[in-house]
Amino acid sequence: MTGDTDICIYAQDDLEDETIEQIARLKRQWWHYPLDEQIKYLKNLPSEDQHIVCLNRHRVAAYLRLTPRSAKINNIIFKIAGLSTVCSDKAQQKKGFGRRIVREASRLIEREHFDFGLVQCDDGFVDFYLKCGWHRSKCDFYVVNDAGRRQAIFREKNVLMYPLKDFRGKEIEIVGDSF
Repeated sequence: MTGDTDICIYAQDDLEDETIEQIARLKRQWWHYPLDEQIKYLKNLPSEDQHIVCLNRHRVAAYLRLTPRSAKINNIIFKIAGLSTVCSDKAQQKKGFGRRIVREASRLIEREHFDFGLVQCDDGFVDFYLKCGWHRSKCDFYVVNDAGRRQAIFREKNVLMYPLKDFRGKEIEIVGDSF
């Protein structure tokens, strides 16, 4: 890795327009959103969200969003961090940029005293997260909507947790929107 690579953590309110546009363009490599809608979406995320960016030669090479949430397990509230939109520039894959942002997210989870972090992913990405020090979870996760109804968001299969907590057999309710 050269000195041309930096990891930056941005608070939502500190994202500059140029960075937002680069993130939106990077996300389009993976998800087919209209660019203008994605820029608008990124500008209007909750103020507590944080963005971890790997810059390679001052260009966004990898990105993820860390979303603080609460989770309820057996009526105990936990402070959690959800990872979302984890992606890297397809032209720069296998250079360690994605691994660097996930490891930075792990450090941020510890530094900011989150009880744990969660990420949900497709089958093809599980090994990537395991190599980054994350662990498979054995729980069912739900979001409680505004009407108080529970909606399953992910069930066991590809939910990874950092650091690993033993909640086997427990149901975890995410308070607020999914991440």
